[in-house]
Amino acid sequence: MNSNPFSYNEILAIVDLVVGILKHTRLEPDAEHIRLLGINQVARILEMTYPEKISLIKEVVEFL
Repeated sequence: MNSNPFSYNEILAIVDLVVGILKHTRLEPDAEHIRLLGINQVARILEMTYPEKISLIKEVVEFL
């Protein structure tokens, strides 16, 4: 049984959000900005097809 409180899509969105912040800004965004970005990322990822999610995972892994 998985004890992780986040779903697969939420984890992917969080990782994508963090990588996006690291890639595109050197500023320290405030908590509200991060929350809004996170909501948008989860919504975007939920609309992705399985192949698009795999592509995103590969992109994130390459960056890391």
